Amino acid sequence: MNRGKPLGLGHETHPLIGQLVRDTKHGTCGILQAVTAECRYSNGGEHTVRTAWLKSPPAATEWDTPLEAIRPEPAEAPA
Repeated sequence: MNRGKPLGLGHETHPLIGQLVRDTKHGTCGILQAVTAECRYSNGGEHTVRTAWLKSPPAATEWDTPLEAIRPEPAEAPA
């Protein structure tokens, strides 16, 4: 698994931070605000989950989604 450079407090770098991305899990777009690596426990084991934190462009609605669910959103071509 390719990880970004650790920034502290579980945050890491990512080339799409600050960019518009598509959240394929929720079917919407937002600005990638942060990527975190969080330790989760399930099925009697421990594993690390990388989470993308997004914010909608016009409003301040924020949500999280699995990092593997984000894709770069191409900019609209000028008319």
